[in-house]
Amino acid sequence: MTDYTYDPTSLNPILSGLGAGAIGAIVASLVSLPLSSPDETVANTLSVTVVSLLIGLAAGELWRRLRASNNAMRTFLWAQAGALIIALLAITIVDRTFLGQLGPYALPLAIIVFASVALLTPLLAGSHLPSWSIWLLVAVALLVGAGLLGRGSEIAAAAVAMVTAQ
Repeated sequence: MTDYTYDPTSLNPILSGLGAGAIGAIVASLVSLPLSSPDETVANTLSVTVVSLLIGLAAGELWRRLRASNNAMRTFLWAQAGALIIALLAITIVDRTFLGQLGPYALPLAIIVFASVALLTPLLAGSHLPSWSIWLLVAVALLVGAGLLGRGSEIAAAAVAMVTAQ
């Protein structure tokens, strides 16, 4: 048996995943600032934001399909853990073969995004937030991602200069 009850006033699960991805994007963009990106044109705050939103959409769709099933939360969290492991392996492979130093930049950001999405998607799906609030959150995430574009390399360079000066 499942304890799920359909509530037409609760937030759409896909929107809840998108909102969770937006929150993860904002946090990951801010955390990425002191990290050194291996290639600012590929690995930057805007790309982190877009990937986070896509992960949120996928998680929302998964939650939509699972929410009424037995052990929905456990299955959802295991699926998110599996997706994180796959992402970490992909980052490691790209780091070793194509884009050196991607790992130290992308691994912590992937953990932040997947943890945010895994924990917040079901929570937001049970809320009674208006859908426009999620779209506002997405707009803020995109503004933060675009607004911080290129700033990470400046902050990382300043941090390295401070450490070497001591």
